[in-house]
Amino acid sequence: MPAPSRRTVVRTAAWSVPAVAVTAAAPARAASASPTITVVTSRGTQSDGVGALVLSLDPAPTSTPVPSATYDDTGATSGAFTPAGTSGTAALYTLEFSTTTTPTPTTITATVTVPGYGVTSASITMGLAGSLDATFADPLLNSSVLGIAATPAGSLLTAGTFFSAGSPARSQRRVARVTSGGALDTTLADPGLDSSANTAVPQADGKVVIGGIFTVVGGQSLNVLARLNADGTVDPSFAAPQPNGFVSAVTLLADGRMLVAGDFTTVHGTPRKKLCRLNADGTLDTSFADPGLDAVTLSVALQPDGKVLAGGASTKAGPSGAARAKLARFNADGTLDSSFADPGLDGSVNSIVVQSDGKIVVGGSFLTAGTSARARLARFNTDGTLDTSFADPGLDRNVLGIALQPDGKILAAGAFANAQGVARGRLARFDADGSLDRTFGDPALQGNAQKLLLGPGGTVYVGGLFTKVGRTSTPRSRLARIHL
Repeated sequence: MPAPSRRTVVRTAAWSVPAVAVTAAAPARAASASPTITVVTSRGTQSDGVGALVLSLDPAPTSTPVPSATYDDTGATSGAFTPAGTSGTAALYTLEFSTTTTPTPTTITATVTVPGYGVTSASITMGLAGSLDATFADPLLNSSVLGIAATPAGSLLTAGTFFSAGSPARSQRRVARVTSGGALDTTLADPGLDSSANTAVPQADGKVVIGGIFTVVGGQSLNVLARLNADGTVDPSFAAPQPNGFVSAVTLLADGRMLVAGDFTTVHGTPRKKLCRLNADGTLDTSFADPGLDAVTLSVALQPDGKVLAGGASTKAGPSGAARAKLARFNADGTLDSSFADPGLDGSVNSIVVQSDGKIVVGGSFLTAGTSARARLARFNTDGTLDTSFADPGLDRNVLGIALQPDGKILAAGAFANAQGVARGRLARFDADGSLDRTFGDPALQGNAQKLLLGPGGTVYVGGLFTKVGRTSTPRSRLARIHL
């Protein structure tokens, strides 16, 4: 009996694709009695209305297939179809799609046909990660937020350049407290700062340490660093440290003392270059040595062992001017930790977080670390050497703030619009290896994001200069809560 023709084989195949159509479009593939197409995984995000399916074609085709897809959402269309590796005898491909439907559907069903392999379908959950949490109201801050901190009572303290907040608008000069629902907390009086606050840090007793470039607080002459009572009035028991340059960051220690960073060279008239430690009453802690940094310190992080990481624009540290390009580590007494290598960054460090394994993640304006490309986000080993297992994040503009999730994923906020060639408007999430987490959609913040603070129930607070969020341009004046 003669062998059946190709047309005959196609017509009797179990997947019943019309013979002429399949013969014309089917890709060449390795011999197999039962070619299959299956969906390996899928993802989608509501914030930007994009998603993807990973398809397995078994056996692997020997030429590029041309799929077709239909969706139960009329606004959805297919995008790129690209190789995604292999699995055994199968080839994997990623089919991207996007939708113009607003609001984005919570699920989208895709039906995909690949000639010669058949038909498969999947219901893709369009995840909330990266989208606005609408239950947090617009606080109506009229200018930028530069600092965010959580109070023991669950509200938020914000610091910045704003001078009014809430509806109706109320005078709230540079420091405000916001409820967990986004409303202005009017029990905090207008502190009356005459210029910007870069940070506002709550103490366990409800008092608030503030730092910035201000010179007046509540009608009193207080230069760049002060403490407020829980009601927003000036705390007279806090000695005026009078740094001779602005304060950029304050970190409270468990014993009530505090690390203060900025652009000063003296505190209480005593030399302390860009970093000092104060006692709980505001007096200088003289047991913490002058760190000898030669340029502004913008961020500070405390390690569990008491050592202090300082990031900024400095290139030298310590009494002998040891090379430390933008990041240095100090012992608990303020002396330079010589066991921490010069990281060799070529741009400033704006934010630092320490992982549970001791590795250090920094964000800033740098493009390289030593001889390695690291565009604005990098991770270092505990000895200061570059962690080469963390990929170049490929951010196109500066990182201003970072936060670490409990699962090890890293959030970065800043002025960027793209990460690793993918649109990410001022906020992006990276996996532990530095690759972009595509399950976190583009939040499309319309204006820079400056600071991040992990919030309740899988959310993150974002503060900055933005006024709108998401592709629907929902108003959010300088403070928003985003789903993770």
